[in-house]
Amino acid sequence: IKIAEPPGRFRYQSANTQFLGLIIEKATGKKLSTYLEEKLWKPLGMEHDASWNVDSKKRKQEFASAGLNATPRDFAKLGRLYLQKGKWNGRQIIDEDWVNTIASADTMNKYNGYKNQWWSRTNNRNGAFSAIGFLNQYIYVNPNNNVVIVRIGRRWANSYGVSTRFIYGLGNDL
Repeated sequence: IKIAEPPGRFRYQSANTQFLGLIIEKATGKKLSTYLEEKLWKPLGMEHDASWNVDSKKRKQEFASAGLNATPRDFAKLGRLYLQKGKWNGRQIIDEDWVNTIASADTMNKYNGYKNQWWSRTNNRNGAFSAIGFLNQYIYVNPNNNVVIVRIGRRWANSYGVSTRFIYGLGNDL
């Protein structure tokens, strides 16, 4: 894989996230899905099993960069974890400094709106950030307004002209 930009310049490449997944597997000795289940899925009390796209039936290498499949409600719980600065039911699941880094407009602007696998618009002063999927799925988190919105779907309409997207917002019911 060729490096797209020289050091100091940013260009998103999915391959970097794939490498991160391989590093996590090597460091933990666990498949990425097993590690996710242990560190996030079970502690957050996810309601359904997730699945992960793999490269082939033979190798079964999970695509860290594009392939986690879950229900909107479970993705909303992940967003809520970030809304609560990494805490779930009083327990710190993700380091608060990690979450604060992506919620900081100054940090996100420094990195062209991308940091720690999350996106934000540059010059974004409301602290909102999003996880964005390969087919335009979103987990949108806006801490200032206490909002999490999940969008599942593509950007096109079906043959009837109806949008195929599904948006799931949540209040304090999780």
